[in-house]
Amino acid sequence: MHFPRRFLCKPNFKHIVKIICAVIVLLFTCVQVGCESQEKQRGQMIATQQDKDAEAREHLAAAKRLLQVAPSRPALNRASEELRAIPPTSQVYSEALLLLNDVHLRSKTLESEEARRRKQAATEARRAKTTNDQVFKNCRQKLRRAQTLDVLYDLNWSLPDEPRVLVGPTFFDMPIDAKEGFARTLNCFLMAGDETKLVNFDLRDWRTGKRVGRWSYGKLKMD
Repeated sequence: MHFPRRFLCKPNFKHIVKIICAVIVLLFTCVQVGCESQEKQRGQMIATQQDKDAEAREHLAAAKRLLQVAPSRPALNRASEELRAIPPTSQVYSEALLLLNDVHLRSKTLESEEARRRKQAATEARRAKTTNDQVFKNCRQKLRRAQTLDVLYDLNWSLPDEPRVLVGPTFFDMPIDAKEGFARTLNCFLMAGDETKLVNFDLRDWRTGKRVGRWSYGKLKMD
């Protein structure tokens, strides 16, 4: 910077004061601009954090709604995803951790209940199979006796057709309740001892093949 010679030779206090004031104003302006910039950044950070907190509260509310219904595997998994989406810096993070622990406990309880049900179902299936096997053996013995007594003449079943049942001469001399019991024994034998299942079939004369009755949906109707 070039200064006049007289200024170098003899101090001019007015100029010095002006320079000092200009420097002070410049420094003050820089400080003010810096403060405003920092304030603006701080405001942006606060706004961003508020947005994140609002989003976190939405995740928390969604998880609570999922946990209010009956616990199920999809609901618990979805609630866990909602809670894990909440960042540690959120104001509701501690509450989210408590709910996440609750989800974990519910998942463990659900797993135990599902395992118990599977075990119970397997036990019941084995018990039902054992019962069906015994019932089937009894029905087969009754059917063999009926064949010996000429109640049953012939039995044939080729899927997908209905069973072909030919009744013998003794069948026609039996009372209606005995005939129905015979038809029920046939149904038991054809369904392998499972008395909860039904099969429909005609009862036909052993000589002519003409239908003399029909077993349909657990009921016998004679022609």
